[in-house]
Amino acid sequence: MDVEVIYPGGDLVLCSKRTGTVQGRFLVSSTFLGNVSPVFRAMFSGRYAEGQALSSITPPDINLVGPSNTNTVRILLKLVHLSHKDLPRSLDVETLLDLVGIANQYDCISAIRPVHKMWMFRARQTEPGYFGFLGLIETAFVLSDREDFRHWTGTFVMQNDERFTDAQLVHVPSDTMRRSITGNLSTTLG
Repeated sequence: MDVEVIYPGGDLVLCSKRTGTVQGRFLVSSTFLGNVSPVFRAMFSGRYAEGQALSSITPPDINLVGPSNTNTVRILLKLVHLSHKDLPRSLDVETLLDLVGIANQYDCISAIRPVHKMWMFRARQTEPGYFGFLGLIETAFVLSDREDFRHWTGTFVMQNDERFTDAQLVHVPSDTMRRSITGNLSTTLG
């Protein structure tokens, strides 16, 4: 499989897998990754096997932990490497939630913050449906975006007959989210 160059002169090839098969290979910089993520910084510090053979001449393949969507990994790596001009103008809710999940897993949410407002704004112009609402609420929660959290929880409550207590969330325990929504609604309506 070909390597997609995210950063020319990179010192490692990050591999995304799905169902045990490599789906994408990306030439990246361990320095950029380490600057935005303490997880990557530790991983590539030299104390672990992943950091032992870093080289821009023969970059080693390093697998991301867990299944990952190749397009989502590509977007995160472009954010980390400051290639903002190559980013999509809008993301579907599933991709946005996937992106937040991977960034949260590797503790690099800060890489998403400069552009997430653009994606959330574009999402406001759609009718996300029940699961779309849940994904947008969860995304805003993980990103600590109070404005979008208020917007999506309020809109969700006003437009859905289904109970939030029955919702299945991906990245946040449902009871944590319920407490936040209840607090948000109390503040908004109180």
